[in-house]
Amino acid sequence: MTLYAAGGNDAIDATFRNPPVCTKHILHPEQFLSDRRDPETVTLRSVASADWRLIGDNVLGEFGIRSLLEQHVGAFDAQRVAQAWNGDRYHVYERGTNGPTGLIWETAWEDEHSAADFKKLYQQVLARRNVGGSVDQTANRVLVIQSDDQTFIALAKK
Repeated sequence: MTLYAAGGNDAIDATFRNPPVCTKHILHPEQFLSDRRDPETVTLRSVASADWRLIGDNVLGEFGIRSLLEQHVGAFDAQRVAQAWNGDRYHVYERGTNGPTGLIWETAWEDEHSAADFKKLYQQVLARRNVGGSVDQTANRVLVIQSDDQTFIALAKK
């Protein structure tokens, strides 16, 4: 509806030629149409350990982050913070088969203030889930290292 209202069939055709690449584009079509900015690329380094194997490598996007936060901090704060998402990537590791798991997740935000808001909310998520880990901010980026296995946390911080 927003596409058609913005430019009729030409806007719809243009969107098919250059489609959305993230949930932010879909959730905010007015931004997508007027000032399309693709998400920042986030690259994670691998954990250097023969004991831990990578079992997941993906992104959550704005919608995924909003959904995750809603479970622990409420819909209003989740939506308010998630709309400033500007990129992310996560790696999930497992030690052995059916062993402990670990998460390394870096998020990028529109600005440092938005990153600080996410950091604060995600610290609440860790506390409410009673999961070990750390949440650290550098400029507009937030790095989450999460596991109940202290060995993984130490490896991920190297």
